[in-house]
Parts: sequence; structure tokens; C-alpha cells
Amino acid sequence: LRVLRIERSEDAEELFLLLGRRRLRRGRRGGGRRRRGLSRRLRLLGRLRPRAGDTLVPLGERREARGGGGGVGGERRLARGPLLLLAPQLLLARAALQPFLEVEAPGRGRGVLDDAVLEHVTHDDSFYYVMPFVPGRDLDLETKDLHERSGGAGLGKAELTLALGYARDLCQQLTRFHEGGLWHKDIKPSNLLVSEGRLRVVDFGLVTPLESALTLTTHGTEFFRDPELVRLALAGKRVQDVDGVKFDLYSAGAVLYSMVENSFPAQGSLSRLSKRCPEVVQWIVRRAMADVDGRYEDAREMLADIRTVLAANDPWKVRPADLPSINGRR
Repeated sequence: LRVLRIERSEDAEELFLLLGRRRLRRGRRGGGRRRRGLSRRLRLLGRLRPRAGDTLVPLGERREARGGGGGVGGERRLARGPLLLLAPQLLLARAALQPFLEVEAPGRGRGVLDDAVLEHVTHDDSFYYVMPFVPGRDLDLETKDLHERSGGAGLGKAELTLALGYARDLCQQLTRFHEGGLWHKDIKPSNLLVSEGRLRVVDFGLVTPLESALTLTTHGTEFFRDPELVRLALAGKRVQDVDGVKFDLYSAGAVLYSMVENSFPAQGSLSRLSKRCPEVVQWIVRRAMADVDGRYEDAREMLADIRTVLAANDPWKVRPADLPSINGRR
């Protein structure tokens, strides 16, 4: 049994312990180390108090439970209810996420991650959070379909509109994170799910407070991570000494590049856009991926430019000079 569907919350602990005992018996031939590992996992699972309707994925079963899907998005397709994940490596995210699950965002009266994290629990030796089930697929698959419908030369008008709509959704969510003091730090197509026509940011394993005093790390994903981030991390900079917002914006530009080109920006900011694409969209990509000083100031500025292109009857007739970030009108 790989995944448990819990109908009654009071049954959850008993069912998990029963599952664990069966696995322990089957695993005895594997040696003492395996048994000790399973025992530790069971102690963690025994502390959970899930709600009725939750789907629980046991520790150590995530790869097999995904059924071939990748990342958190693949796991989230397993059931029509909240998916509860528990993993020791999430202890690394504990310090980053905890304040923002409980502190209200300025002017909103709700937690910054309220829509993305339904519940969270912290123990001395474990930390988990529950995220809503998002039916859909990741942006890589959606992008491939957009290009198949458009032909090999580039996105057609309808497909370009969809791609720009996804970029708009991304910037809207980044605006909320940044204004609430959070740096996502791993924006990439496989961490973006398209659901009911809208794009959703998922996977908060690397989320970091923008004002953190911790030393900067090189975590992230190559081709969607600004190379400057790596240089600053190797120089020993602290998170609070850099502008994490600008690094999320670079990633957003790389995501838009990937939708236009159906490929990743292998040469970073020097990557050429070879497929059919309006000049103004190329300009938005280059601005988002420019050197830090020449980049968009914040996600709102990039969002305003994207909305301007979306509002135009013909995006090929919009000039960079028409964009709010150039003419000063947001």
C-alpha cells in the first residue's frame, strides 16, 4: 500500500502503524539499518493528525508513489484532496517558512502563504506542511503542447496569449511573495502548474525570507538561476545583503523565454530568441534577465508590461516604448 486515503481522521494513526509493521516485517532481510530507518519514520508518522479526506504519502515512498510524474506536481495528481508530505529534509525549510505561515502580510490580514499552505506542524525533529491538490500539469508539458499546435516557427497569436497569461499569473504571485517578504528561489517550469487555465506556483522547499541573516547558498536550478547568485554565494554574502527579488525576476524571464523558445536559456542572458515572437516580448525577456542593475525593479513592474501586451489587439504592433516601465505609466 503506497498511498492511504483517510476517511476518518481518528483512524489515521492506527492505519499508519499497521502499514509500518507490515513493512518492518518485510524489510527484516534488508538488515538492521533499514529497520531502524523505518522505525524512525513510523515515529514521525505516528505524530500526524490529518483531517478526513487527506491523502498521506508515507516517508520513503515518494518516488514510487509518483507513478512516473516529476516533482511535487506529480505527487499532487494522486488524489482529489489535500496531499500531506512529511520528509526530514523539510527541516531545512523550517526556519524560512515558519514566520510567514503565521505572520500577516502587510495590508492583507492573511498569511503570505495562506492560499498555498493549508496547514503546518512543527515538531522537534520534523516539520511538514499541507498543500492543496492542484489538478493540472507542469508548464513544460503545457509549453510543448502550445508549440505543437503552433508549428515549428513559433507560437501563434492564441498560443502566445496563453503564454503571456501564464507569465502574468507568475508575476502576480511573485508580487505577493515579495511584498510579504519571501524569496521563492526556485522558479522554473517544473515548479509551475497549469490548472483550469491559470498558472500556480508550487514547491516552497527553498523559500527564504528576504531579510534572512543566513549565508547565501547556490540552491536553485541551472539555466533558471541567475549566475550572479552563484558568484555572490561563493563570495560568502548573506541573504539580506542581496536583492532576492531580482533573482526571482531573472527566473521569471527565463520561464518566459522557455515558453517562447520551447527550450531553456542555455547561455543565460545571452541566449537568443530564434522563434517567431513580437519584439516587445523579446524586450521583456531581455529586461528580466539583464544584469541586476538593468533588471526590472520588482514583479509589479514586469507585470504591468505583460498586461500591456495582453491588452493589445495585435502584440506585434506594440513597441517597447509603449510599455509602462519605459513611459512611466503603470
